[in-house]
Amino acid sequence: MKKQSFDWNDVSIDFTNPCCKNKINNHFTEVEELMKKSVIIPGFEKLEKIPNGNISNKILRKERQKERAKTKGSDWFNLPATQITPEIENDLKVIQMRSALDNKHFYKKNDMKVLPKYFQIGKVVDSPVDFYHDRIPKKRT
Repeated sequence: MKKQSFDWNDVSIDFTNPCCKNKINNHFTEVEELMKKSVIIPGFEKLEKIPNGNISNKILRKERQKERAKTKGSDWFNLPATQITPEIENDLKVIQMRSALDNKHFYKKNDMKVLPKYFQIGKVVDSPVDFYHDRIPKKRT
């Protein structure tokens, strides 16, 4: 048998071929997806210890549940859970027992027997326009 010589100068790779382009693009997207899950992130050298990448699903689920408990949710515009101080607790109790303050006025029965977890306290500010609007008597016809 005659030994054939192989010349590397005759070898060429065509990157314009769509088949090769797809394979190369797929390889790069796979690498990018793997790098998203990587432990090495920007600022990695500043960390005191290497973060554990193998966190169990149960622990992740509990962490997500704790995060969800901090706010009411996106349907309620992420209303935060307010810290209940003794003053706020007393104010909420007075609001619940408002029918005892003025028994001549009818208030609907409270729908909650416990104090709410998610709420906000605000102050109603009167507009200067309301001062004149309330004093003018209505026109009689």
